[in-house]
Amino acid sequence: MPATDARVVDVKSQKDLGPNETGEMWLKGPQMMKGYYKNEIATKQMIDSDGWLHTGDSVRYDEDGYFYVVDRLKEIIKSKGFQVIQDNWPNSA
Repeated sequence: MPATDARVVDVKSQKDLGPNETGEMWLKGPQMMKGYYKNEIATKQMIDSDGWLHTGDSVRYDEDGYFYVVDRLKEIIKSKGFQVIQDNWPNSA
């Protein structure tokens, strides 16, 4: 997308990954949301202090710049109107 930056980042070290390495997709651009309405905690969990939106998508990209969604880092499960998040990353706390 025009005016959009994308990164694939290692979840634990938060370092950028190269082609064909799987990590979390981070996005930044003028079309990104500014945050959750009246929910500063959820906003800080989703958007870091540099403005990168942490999508929760596990992705990789190839040498031609094509991105592939591999999995979700966190599954969102709704139970009786409440969101319950299940963390899928191995060895996560």
